[in-house]
Amino acid sequence: MIDTDKYEGHTEGPWCYYHSNQFIETEEGIHLFTNCGDIDDPAYDANSELVADAPLLLAEVKRLREEKTFLWETYLKESAEVKRLREGINEVMNECWPNATTMMKKLMEMIE
Repeated sequence: MIDTDKYEGHTEGPWCYYHSNQFIETEEGIHLFTNCGDIDDPAYDANSELVADAPLLLAEVKRLREEKTFLWETYLKESAEVKRLREGINEVMNECWPNATTMMKKLMEMIE
């Protein structure tokens, strides 16, 4: 897992890559010179663009982590609620029809 805390205080995006000057410029005018290999290498521009997108990628990682946490917490709450409802249904069925659970199991066995 990426430790995003180590990026705290980085220069905020957006960053723009300019091939002709071989640097990345931020909104504050800070220039980050690229050193992504040989400038004649076809991957040079793609590597530089990837570096320039670092703030966007970091933001997306953080957003997805928040979403994952929210979904997991929601799942746990829902699972607990489903379990509570099942137990309640079983309790009511056993009170109203003491043999209902046994009968349902027998029916399921017959169907299978």
